[in-house]
Amino acid sequence: MKLYKLLILLFLGICGPAQGQQISFLGIDQGLSNNSVRCIYQDHEGFMWFGSYDGLNRYDGYGFKIFRNKFADSSSLINNYIFSIDEDHAYNMWIGTHGGACVYNNLSGKFSAVSYRSRTDGQVRKITVGVRVIKSGLSGDMLLGTLGMGMLVKSEDSQFPVEIPVVIGNKQFWGYDVQSIKINSRGETWVFVPQVGLCKLSADQHRLTVISQAVRSAFCIEPQDDNIWIGTGDGLFLFNGQSNTVVKILDQAPGKLTFNKVSDMKLDQKGQLWMAINGGGVNIYNTLTHRVSYQNTDKAENPVSSDAVYTIYQDKDSRFWIGILNGGVNIIDPQKERFKTLTHDPGNPNSLPKKSAYGMYEDDNNDLWIGTEGAGIAVWNPQKNVFNQFKNQPGKPRSLSDNFVTNIIKDDDNNIWVSTFFNGINRYDRTSHAFERYKCINPISGIENKVISTICLADKTLWVGTLKGDGTNGALYRFDKANNRFIAFDTNLSDLWSLMADQQNRLWAGMLTQLVQIDKQNRKNHFYELGYYIRSIYEDRQHNFWVGTEGGGLVLFDRVKSRILARYTTENGLCNNSVLNILEDKEGNLWLSTFNGLAKFNPQTKVFKNYYKSDGLQSNQFHYNSKAVLHTGELVFGGVEGVNVFQPEGVNDISDHPELVLSGIAINNVPLEKNASWVKKISENRIKEIEVPYNKAIFSIQFTALEYTAPDKIKYAYFMDGWDRGWTYSENIRFANYTHLDEGTYTFRVKCTNAEGKWMPKEISLQIHVLPPWYRTWWAYLLYLLIIAAAIYGYIFYHKKQSQLEYEVKFVKELNEKKIAFFTNISHELRTPLTLIVNPIKDLLHSNGVNLDLVDISAVYRNSRRLLSLVDQLLLFRSSENEISDLKPGWLNLKDVCYEIFLCFNNQVKAKNLDYTFTCSDNETLIFADREKFEIVLFNLLSNAIKYTPNDGKISLEVNENDQTIEILVKDTGHGIPVETGDKLFEKFYRFHNADEIMQESGFGIGLFLAKKYMDLHKGSLTYTSQIGAGTTFKIVFPKADQQLLPDEYVHHSIANTNSLLKELITEGDETHDSLKSNNDHVDELLEGIVNKRPVILLIDDDAGVRAYLKNLLKDDYTVYEAPNTEKGFEIVLENEPDIIVCDVVMKGMSGVEFCSKIKESPSFSHIPVILLTGSSSPEIKLKGIECGADDYITKPFENELLVARIKSMLKGRDTLKNYFFNEITLKNNSLKIPAEYSDFLSKCISIVEDHLDDETFSLKTFTDEIGMSRSKLFRKIKSISGLSSTEFIRYIRLRKAAELMIQTDLQIKEISFRIGFQDIKYFREQFHKLFEMNPSEFIKKYRKTFINSHNLNSGISHQKSRV
Repeated sequence: MKLYKLLILLFLGICGPAQGQQISFLGIDQGLSNNSVRCIYQDHEGFMWFGSYDGLNRYDGYGFKIFRNKFADSSSLINNYIFSIDEDHAYNMWIGTHGGACVYNNLSGKFSAVSYRSRTDGQVRKITVGVRVIKSGLSGDMLLGTLGMGMLVKSEDSQFPVEIPVVIGNKQFWGYDVQSIKINSRGETWVFVPQVGLCKLSADQHRLTVISQAVRSAFCIEPQDDNIWIGTGDGLFLFNGQSNTVVKILDQAPGKLTFNKVSDMKLDQKGQLWMAINGGGVNIYNTLTHRVSYQNTDKAENPVSSDAVYTIYQDKDSRFWIGILNGGVNIIDPQKERFKTLTHDPGNPNSLPKKSAYGMYEDDNNDLWIGTEGAGIAVWNPQKNVFNQFKNQPGKPRSLSDNFVTNIIKDDDNNIWVSTFFNGINRYDRTSHAFERYKCINPISGIENKVISTICLADKTLWVGTLKGDGTNGALYRFDKANNRFIAFDTNLSDLWSLMADQQNRLWAGMLTQLVQIDKQNRKNHFYELGYYIRSIYEDRQHNFWVGTEGGGLVLFDRVKSRILARYTTENGLCNNSVLNILEDKEGNLWLSTFNGLAKFNPQTKVFKNYYKSDGLQSNQFHYNSKAVLHTGELVFGGVEGVNVFQPEGVNDISDHPELVLSGIAINNVPLEKNASWVKKISENRIKEIEVPYNKAIFSIQFTALEYTAPDKIKYAYFMDGWDRGWTYSENIRFANYTHLDEGTYTFRVKCTNAEGKWMPKEISLQIHVLPPWYRTWWAYLLYLLIIAAAIYGYIFYHKKQSQLEYEVKFVKELNEKKIAFFTNISHELRTPLTLIVNPIKDLLHSNGVNLDLVDISAVYRNSRRLLSLVDQLLLFRSSENEISDLKPGWLNLKDVCYEIFLCFNNQVKAKNLDYTFTCSDNETLIFADREKFEIVLFNLLSNAIKYTPNDGKISLEVNENDQTIEILVKDTGHGIPVETGDKLFEKFYRFHNADEIMQESGFGIGLFLAKKYMDLHKGSLTYTSQIGAGTTFKIVFPKADQQLLPDEYVHHSIANTNSLLKELITEGDETHDSLKSNNDHVDELLEGIVNKRPVILLIDDDAGVRAYLKNLLKDDYTVYEAPNTEKGFEIVLENEPDIIVCDVVMKGMSGVEFCSKIKESPSFSHIPVILLTGSSSPEIKLKGIECGADDYITKPFENELLVARIKSMLKGRDTLKNYFFNEITLKNNSLKIPAEYSDFLSKCISIVEDHLDDETFSLKTFTDEIGMSRSKLFRKIKSISGLSSTEFIRYIRLRKAAELMIQTDLQIKEISFRIGFQDIKYFREQFHKLFEMNPSEFIKKYRKTFINSHNLNSGISHQKSRV
């Protein structure tokens, strides 16, 4: 047998093709269930199915899914020994096994056994015999060829297959074997029955008819038009359909079959019959040329894994899948034949001696010289496919100097030069086939540069670049033909990795990261920094200058402007950023070899196309300087696993559109097949829609593009619409995981590229419905809605009740606060007149009536009447607090009642000089009303009108009668009421405060409230209209009463007299003016205040009577200023700076407490003592007064002696402060105690002045800047402490320092004068005498040489203020 195979190989060397086809392998190492493969099939989606001795396999280009029989699982594969595979029109997979047939449903993931209907009794029974072949008919029928049961046919409209007899002559035979079933292009079904022959299925599919019995034993058949190829154990036969004859075509012989046993066949589109030879590999018979080619284990290149080829299958993309017994699956892919690979085969001496290839060159004989790493030079003859080798032979100096070859080049004399990495340069002698060695001696070190990195021919001169080695830098060398040696051209150009001469014959080099333009004449080289190692330099036919860098991609360089025009990297589509070699094809495309693939670049479109090992390359990694262009136009690149030779025009794109499928769906880590009820929609045998419970919403989805040539080049992207924000580009990752999706509808979408990297427009999608949990279903939401509605109703009801309660509480609280405010105010109002009553009576008692002062008696009377009025208002308040009493109406003459009340206010009107008028249209107008309540209504309206109308204003009372009503108008020209006040004016305790008015009296918010209530009881109305600045009109409306209709008891009521309470409420207006001074008295007091040096007191109280009384009490000893409110009081403080302030607490606007805080916070006035007066004895009020900084607190009514004593005590404290200052100045023993703030201030002033004693430029401005106060504030502060001006204050401090120097030093008086800043000694003596009442010399005699604390100055020293 081996001798026979050898003869065949010798024959093939003459008549067979030189190169085999590339083969890839699938076996148990790649996941196949068993290496013995009997049948192969590709389904409608593109999955490849393999039947083996041990299970069924589905392959998607990446991995296998294996199906096996499971014990006691009827839904699993019925038998692991697989005979055949096919697919029906419903996309179910039919599997023929040694134990029957079964159908696999891809959606459910389950197998179901196939049963048939028996021809004898009509019963349905399972098929238990082996099913050797299964074939899908064109009309949807399924044809099953069995072992012992004959042929079974299942029509599309029937549920079970039935037995078909074979007819020989007039006889029918059952229970036969079926070996092969095939359907030709005409739709005819051909069947081979062992021991019978070639048969054809009748058109009605009811019987098999024997066509030829010339061949009764065969393994396979293959139709071709009218003919049938028959593969047997004795070679290849052909049935001629025209003549019904059988001819033997091939048998085992050189140039024919490698072995006679033809187990399977497939006819391709080129008319080639591919035969699976069990024991002889693959034999390919060209039916046109009648030549045979081979793929078997005896092939030197790309042999099949085993010669026991059992089955062969061609897929939709013309790949051939070869099933081998014990050899797995071999794949012959025509797409991978674009690149031819020369590599090292350890078992074949006629192969590349080493895998790694470097420098390459095609000689004149079209032989390719290939430099290797460690094996010298391999010379390949492509015509004969023969390799020769040159290598270093120790002891033979004419052999190659080193086996690591870096470059091979031809010079202009047609000499071949070979550079090595470790031992210099060699020139090849064609005659002797020997090498002459040349050395590159570095002239600086005298040591040979052995590492040759690059070599180039320019100007018919050979240029060589060397690298650093053996401690010696490299250099650029040129070949001297005359002396036959290499000489150093430039020793500064070390570590050159590339050399190139452009089309203008300029020499360029790549030196590490610099591009160098070499000046071949003057050595004035130009350097351009590119930032990365330069590995290749190339100028294309369009004169574009390209530079390949290691790490920096492809660079387009402008040689004119010396700059980078463009840089292309992986971001632009380049397969790798290390561009090692550059070549150009006939179409102008650049081919770039890199560390990770081969790239084709179109300079016009700027588009890259990348190729990898999966495309047929030797590997993904290429080498430096490993490139060549052959005379045929083929390009050659070398790498770590050999050499690739290809025709650029023949590298066509893989233009297929891979079928993208969802290859697996797992929900909550369970395959979807186990929960088929969740599948809601299926289209074309694909799941389109699923519905998943909320608690199972954990998804793992696998997807695959069924591409078998270069699956690693397919890229994927997915997007869960409704969850993801955008597409996820997962590169080669083919699955997506999602955990705990919320309820809702999502669409999972997937897209992919083809093998060329182009994104396919077609997407696949899966709609996912995640059901909500029961508590988020529609009926649950309906229930929630009802609960929410009930809760809202309850909340609104509760909130309404709460709001009502809160309103009532708030109303009661506000009412209570108003009551408290009312009692507080009226308490204050009661204490004020009591103060003005108690003290005059006390004075009368003490004087026994001797000094009876009529003015004081009138004040007592006036304030007594005022107290009576306040008590009456309390009675009104009580009536407002209780329920309004029932009316006691009677007939009233409206004119008489109104006029009587009108006259009650004459005195007040005269006091304010008001124009006061009364008009009535009918003197006999009667109303039926309660006189007491009506008088209170009208009294309140007139009283308010007079109170809020300024002097010289106008008030009128008008009574008018209409047809149905009687109107009473009270008009004034007062300040007016703001529009926003509205009906709040009639609320209890409401008080309107107008900032523009200056009033001595203010109400309590009771009168108008009662007036409104009383009018409502009378079925009348009380309204008003007002305009700010113009006045207010109140209108009382009474309905007319018909006297004829009223009961007698009401008609005969007598007209009541004026209410006694009303009379008490009226205070005579001229009383308040009895105590006013004449203008002349006031002028006298002002003049007295100007010329008098008495202390100044400021009185602030809104009660004029209190101010008058206190002024009369204090005017003899003090200069008194008055203010009716705190705003006016602060103006007086700014103008006159009083020595003490007496202020009431409760006033309109700013209160006394707020005024006190403002004074104490002011740096200018914080020293002024403040005494607060209040009508409240509340501890809280007193605490607020102390917190605001008040110096004292006195409660009304107070003893006048107590107030005077407190004032004197306060002023005495001011004298203590001044005495402290004079003691400090005159160096007295100072035992006085003053507040720390004054002591610190005085110490700071003395320190500042003493620091500038000898400073001639020291001025008051310098003093104010250093102490941090304005000039006016400093003046007031100094004035309050010392009584001196700022200049006098500074002079006193200087004189104090002079006294210290006189006591503690031996300095002369003149020296002391100059030292403290006095330039005039005479002036110094005068000022010193004024302060100390002795001249300086006397002072020195008395106090020098003694300790200052043991002697005090005479207590009689005057402290007069000196004049400047």
